Amino acid sequence: MIFRFKIDAVDWLRRGIDTNSSIISVEVNPAMLSLDQRGLIAKHLLDASDACDVVYDPERVHEVVPVGGQPGADLIEVKDATIDSLLMALREL
Repeated sequence: MIFRFKIDAVDWLRRGIDTNSSIISVEVNPAMLSLDQRGLIAKHLLDASDACDVVYDPERVHEVVPVGGQPGADLIEVKDATIDSLLMALREL
């Protein structure tokens, strides 16, 4: 399964890490994740044509968001392009 999320490109530049895009895709075998990890990710998935977008809240996709607010369908932003970093960001929500 392919999960898509965002990274902070400016942070990566400061750390000397090269990136071509602020959108990252990571392929993960769901069987390698614990039941709790799969449940946490599942609460934040929004199906896309070629991957699963990991978003803040798929229930709020069509909500009008105030300035500075986080749209529900906005991709989660993580520190590193790893499944562990994604899970950490989701736990912080």
